[in-house]
Amino acid sequence: MTPGSFHRWISQPRTQLSRTIARCVRKHVQALRKKHPDLYGYALLPGEPYDIHSIVAAANTATDIPIKPKHDQYSYYRYSVDEWAHYFHDGFDPANRLLVKLNHIFSAHHKADPDNYSMDELELTFAATLFDAVVEALRSCRADRVFGERPPFLAVWIPDSDLPVIWKSVRVLNSRRVYKDFLTAFPKD
Repeated sequence: MTPGSFHRWISQPRTQLSRTIARCVRKHVQALRKKHPDLYGYALLPGEPYDIHSIVAAANTATDIPIKPKHDQYSYYRYSVDEWAHYFHDGFDPANRLLVKLNHIFSAHHKADPDNYSMDELELTFAATLFDAVVEALRSCRADRVFGERPPFLAVWIPDSDLPVIWKSVRVLNSRRVYKDFLTAFPKD
């Protein structure tokens, strides 16, 4: 791959990855709905920008929220994926294999400065395309009614983080009312 084609490759949409993640979500949600018909929240956790190599799913039901709706911290517990009860590390093998392949291609053509621990522009751009693919997978699943007529709260989540992809995903994947409620618990800087 030439330097010019590599730069184009870095920023192109990851359509195959998005479709693969969406297929995994469809299968996962179908099985999950049987065990948890009262599911209100579903999130995908792709990892930190410097280490996006596997997808983990998280889900929560209303009965999993440890406090009552009238409590002032209710929105926090409802929307904070860090507080959710159910995490699933299985079911995303096809997407994870594709992530490994994409990361391998990237690292074969990009040599990071070993003395600099900050991500450079190429690394940030590549990570953004991977995050966008995860958001797009959930968006297409919602549009295809994979989650039913009333989709749950959906998010792409990075634990203990303030990365913009969290707010972007919540805004894109949910109603304005849900996004506004999310902002009460997680104000945007």
